[in-house]
Amino acid sequence: MIAYVDDILFMGPNKSLIISKKTLFMKQWECRDLGDCKEFLQMRLQWKNGKIYLDQTAYLQKVLQHFGMTSACFAATPLPAGFKPLDNTDPADSTLRLNYQSVIGSLLYITLGTQPDIAYAVTKMSQFAANLLREHLDKALYICRYLAGTADYALVFDGPSNKGLIAYTDFDWAADSIKR
Repeated sequence: MIAYVDDILFMGPNKSLIISKKTLFMKQWECRDLGDCKEFLQMRLQWKNGKIYLDQTAYLQKVLQHFGMTSACFAATPLPAGFKPLDNTDPADSTLRLNYQSVIGSLLYITLGTQPDIAYAVTKMSQFAANLLREHLDKALYICRYLAGTADYALVFDGPSNKGLIAYTDFDWAADSIKR
C-alpha cells in the first residue's frame, strides 16, 4: 500500500491478497474504490506486456505551457556541457526569485516522480533559489527545453525480467568551484 495524504494505492503480484487488504482498509476508513489505477500524484501508470510504464507527460505539458516553453527548441542535455554557475553577490530581484522558485519547484517534482535524468541539473540550479542571477533562470528554462524533447520518456518497471533496478550515475564533486 502506498499512501499520500488521501491518495491510496494498493498493488502487488497477488490480486486476491490485494483485494482482501483493500476490503479491510475500506471497512476501516471512508473511501471509494476507483478501480485500476491510471494516475497517481500526477503520474500516469500504464501496464503493457507485464511491464509498468510511469510518466508525467500531462503534468510536464502543463509546466511547459505555464512557463511559455511549449514551442521551445529542444535541448540535447539538461544543462549545457561545461556550464559552471556563478554565485550572485548582489541582492536578487524578488519577482525574478519568485518565478525562478516556481520553475525549480516544478522541476523538482518531475525529478522526484519520473525524470531522474535531470536530478543533477535541477539540484545544482536549486542552490541559487534564494539569490540568483538572470542566467540561473535561463538555465532552469534550459532544463525545460530538455524536458520538452524528452516528454514521452517513461520509467519502465520490467517485473518479468527479474533484473531489479538498473541505474547509472556520473558525478564530479571536485568540479563544483562554489560548494566543493
